[in-house]
Amino acid sequence: MFGKRLHIIALIALVLTMLPLHSVGQRFVRVDIDTTACLGDTVRIRFSRGSDAEVQWRDATSRLINREKALIPDGIMCDTYGCSYRSTVEFADFADTTRIRSAEQIDFVRINMEHSWAGDLYINLICPNGQHASLMRSDGRGSGTEYCVQSISPSYLHWIAGSNMPTHSNLGMPRVHYNVTNPCMPTADGNEAGTGWNYCWSENTTHGYTYAAGDALIYRIANIHDNTVDSSDAAAGINFYHPDESFDSLIGCPANGTWTIEVFDTWLGENGYVFEWEMALDTSLHPIECEITELSVTGNRVIKANDTLFYACAPAGATRDTTIAYALHIGNTPCGFHKDSTFSIHYSHRLITQIDTAICDGDTVRVGNLVLTRDTLIQKTVPSLHGCDSVVDIRVKVNPTYSITDSSSFCPDQPIIYGGITYGHSMSIDAMLRSADGCDSMMHIRLQLIDSTFGLRMRMETSDGLGSSTLISGCAPFELQLRDTSEYAAWRRWRLGDSDTVYTDSIFTHVYDSVGEYDLTLVAESLHGCRDSLTLPRAVRVLAYPKADFDWEPQYPGVHNPEVQFRNHSYPSNCRFHWDIQSMSAASGFDTSNAANPHYRWGADNNPAVVGDYDVSLIAYWTQLSSDGLAAMCADTLQQTVSIVNTLLEFPNLVTPDGDGYNDTWVVKNLVDMGFFPMNEVWIFNRWGVQVFHAQNVERQEDFWDPNQTNSPDGTYYYRFSARGNYGIVKRNGTIEVVRGGK
Repeated sequence: MFGKRLHIIALIALVLTMLPLHSVGQRFVRVDIDTTACLGDTVRIRFSRGSDAEVQWRDATSRLINREKALIPDGIMCDTYGCSYRSTVEFADFADTTRIRSAEQIDFVRINMEHSWAGDLYINLICPNGQHASLMRSDGRGSGTEYCVQSISPSYLHWIAGSNMPTHSNLGMPRVHYNVTNPCMPTADGNEAGTGWNYCWSENTTHGYTYAAGDALIYRIANIHDNTVDSSDAAAGINFYHPDESFDSLIGCPANGTWTIEVFDTWLGENGYVFEWEMALDTSLHPIECEITELSVTGNRVIKANDTLFYACAPAGATRDTTIAYALHIGNTPCGFHKDSTFSIHYSHRLITQIDTAICDGDTVRVGNLVLTRDTLIQKTVPSLHGCDSVVDIRVKVNPTYSITDSSSFCPDQPIIYGGITYGHSMSIDAMLRSADGCDSMMHIRLQLIDSTFGLRMRMETSDGLGSSTLISGCAPFELQLRDTSEYAAWRRWRLGDSDTVYTDSIFTHVYDSVGEYDLTLVAESLHGCRDSLTLPRAVRVLAYPKADFDWEPQYPGVHNPEVQFRNHSYPSNCRFHWDIQSMSAASGFDTSNAANPHYRWGADNNPAVVGDYDVSLIAYWTQLSSDGLAAMCADTLQQTVSIVNTLLEFPNLVTPDGDGYNDTWVVKNLVDMGFFPMNEVWIFNRWGVQVFHAQNVERQEDFWDPNQTNSPDGTYYYRFSARGNYGIVKRNGTIEVVRGGK
């Protein structure tokens, strides 16, 4: 018998994608490539046109959308955007020479967003060459870090005359919250997003846009939505707004390139989100007509017959299947539009195929009309699937038959099974077997029993845990020593159940890191090659250590209320617990508790003596039973430090600004040390009620009042102070005596 396999592979691949060309009309082109190619052939590549074309150039894009949900930086500098949210769209389908010639060629700008206190925002549109136009200006207020306000030009910081919108008007449906600790983190509690509304700005009157009531500026209150300004309907073209600054300032901007919006928030205290924004340019900016005028193919041995016909010649000297890549270009350079892609042609070579068939000595095989009984080679030329002539070699090989004598030894517990019969004693067998070549052969086999046995034993030892001769248990990581006590063992191998690690030593130590029940297996072999094995199922029981873990609330307890609630996060939750809590009194040392989540208090309220660090230890322990009743106790300990801080604000009534470096300025003690009252404000007046000093959100000692800096003479002054933070609201009024010259 014989078979034949002919493999001729031809691969024609063309990858072309559709790109926009212009806004008026459509152009089509077809690329035809011959699909049959053998080495030595020439492949024809032809371009043609028609409505059924494979490559279609369609309308160019004049509207782009950037869908990016982003938290607007809340009056401070954040890592992602700095002081402002910035986002871009990039136009590429206009001619490179196209410029904005009128304000109406900016069809509209749409932003989907939400924000409370609309007066906090300044929104700016920037074109590719840096020209810009203000969409909405800020009311000029600022809080938090002042440089975010200062990053806006003063000309855009105050509403124009005649505006009458209250500062509390909203955009969209915001969630009026903020997170003091993480104002830049969208996932922080209090920084959740609200519901965005659309707001569109345009001066394009040719589209019949209907503008919002009033003078149609976004910051004029003209709405019926409970202090929320109307949103725009871009599809219906209603409730559009005139930009704060005319789009005439964008005349001369290139149409192609990157257009950017900036959104500044000048006030720390409320937040907002931008969900997406859209830029639309007038479609009349696209060229009226751009034909496809450039068609080319480049690559190895490409010949151009005319403008629409090319030939690709097979590579010279190739002896095997070869794939050649070619480049395809379609476009119109004056219009600035083109498409470059690649395709490959697979050239099949003339195959030389060899088919082998084997027979046994004395057998015959028929190949066509030939009957063969000996080693033979036949060659034929046949066409492949692609029409390429190929050579097929058919080989017939005659394999011999054998008469073999062999012997085999076996151990008493490992008898030989042959032909379904178990042989456990010495004997001879004559059998007809099939050789590796598939030919029948005579086998003369002598079986020899080896009389050699040995005893197999193992011993388990550990310094930690409980055990017996066949079972041992302990807590992870569990260290176990194993010893082979077998007789006459010349070779051994251990399997421990927890990994693929194999040990061959008679004595060794192994550590189990993971919880579980593991089988122990010892395989040993005698000097005569007889093998025996011993397996102890689930002999090692490794139990889990608990994990001690806890924290407390509040994280920094203050003098005003020196107590915490400990929160136990130990695993598992059904552990038993022991707490050691350092007390305020050095004599008593530590207080103890066995509660899962104890509540603890250091002394009375408003006692500065409690300020300091206190050690707290938690021991989590449990006693576990393995499946056969063996018990083991496992424990874990965690120690942490609770720090009680001074949260009492102290207001001095005397300042001596004589330049000696001591008491030169009036400082509210404990206000800036830990930052517990980040939102604060202080006023200082002279005896006639004239304000001499004012500071907001003081963060440094240097920001307090220095009488020398305000040229304030000696005498009596009055202060008014208010603050808000994690420890509530503080308000205080009082007097300050300024004394110089050692008075």
